[in-house]
Amino acid sequence: MSSTSTIHKKVKLQPVHDKILIRVEENSNMSDGGIIIPDSAIDRAGKGIVIAVGPGRIDRHGNAVPMCCAVGDRVMFFKMAGREITIAKESLVLISEPDIDGVITEEEYEEETEAERQQ
Repeated sequence: MSSTSTIHKKVKLQPVHDKILIRVEENSNMSDGGIIIPDSAIDRAGKGIVIAVGPGRIDRHGNAVPMCCAVGDRVMFFKMAGREITIAKESLVLISEPDIDGVITEEEYEEETEAERQQ
């Protein structure tokens, strides 16, 4: 009796130059209060998690220019920038580094009490 096996391929994309591969966080079209927001009013800023980065660009003097973000960073970018691609049934965006508007960070903090604010 012979056994059969299925061969699966894992697709991976390594960006080149100053390209960044992002898993996009979809904006919800419903507010926290349950109000439906029209597409024209949804923020034009895209947000997502960096899943791969290229090595960066080389300046005119031959020096490597470090990338602005790294794998795992949460970034904000203009939604119309970049190229939408699908890899292994997952929608991603391949974008150039200059199209990244910022890296989003979160910090924990303790809120002051009313007594502490009045001191």
